[in-house]
Amino acid sequence: MHEPESTPGRIPPGEGASGAFEPDDSRYEGDAFEEARAVLRRFIRRCMQQILEERRAARPDAARTEELTAAVKTAKADEKALLADPGQASRITALYAVRFSELEAE
Repeated sequence: MHEPESTPGRIPPGEGASGAFEPDDSRYEGDAFEEARAVLRRFIRRCMQQILEERRAARPDAARTEELTAAVKTAKADEKALLADPGQASRITALYAVRFSELEAE
């Protein structure tokens, strides 16, 4: 048996409905937005590495682990805020560049 050419509710490959909704992702383009996301991701990745190191330590510091976990949650919230308002890119980049430097200094 073969599949019918048209299944209700299914658009055949390569055929889109004319005038179909296509989201405008142009506000997420640009160097400032990409740089902010990169700085956030680098910060989150480094926090996660330090959380793992802390957990594997002979004497884990629970307070430090909690502090790092809170920092990750805050950074993820800021990433959502960035997606909602890409105009925050410069502020987020500056903030997390400083936070990353402080994290590396500890």
